[in-house]
Amino acid sequence: MFVRAKTIKGKKYAYLVKNQWKKGKVKQHVKKYLGPIVEIPPKSEVFSPIQINFDEPSKECIRNIISNEFISRGFIRKQARLIFEDIVISFANNKVTKGESECVLFINDRYLSGFALDDLQNFFAPESTEDRPGKKLAQTFSDAGIPVSQEEFINLYKKIYLHN
Repeated sequence: MFVRAKTIKGKKYAYLVKNQWKKGKVKQHVKKYLGPIVEIPPKSEVFSPIQINFDEPSKECIRNIISNEFISRGFIRKQARLIFEDIVISFANNKVTKGESECVLFINDRYLSGFALDDLQNFFAPESTEDRPGKKLAQTFSDAGIPVSQEEFINLYKKIYLHN
């Protein structure tokens, strides 16, 4: 599944879409409306990143990687939430909201939604022998628009797959 953006009356909205083959043709089926798309501020040159301790549980490491991307854009972390003006990213319930409504954040030419946040926080995808090691993990971060440094990726990969 993937996120599809549609422009309706000049405003952008996000939908979770799945492709299915029917009679030799690909048909797209909207599985869920995700909300309006919100563009967030660009990265700031000056910010204090959270130091990631890979001795912590995987979920906390992933939260800190995500948090650093948004802290660099002016968000403030308060407990299990990231906040910027009326935009809230909640790690507790895997929701992204603007005001009272769910929304999707456009970041690094990708879309971060509650759906993507849930995929990241609850990531565990066993690698088959055909897969390149770490491909699913890297794709999950990439699809959500969250860049991961090589060092962070290697440490997280070891933690998830090698149980270090």
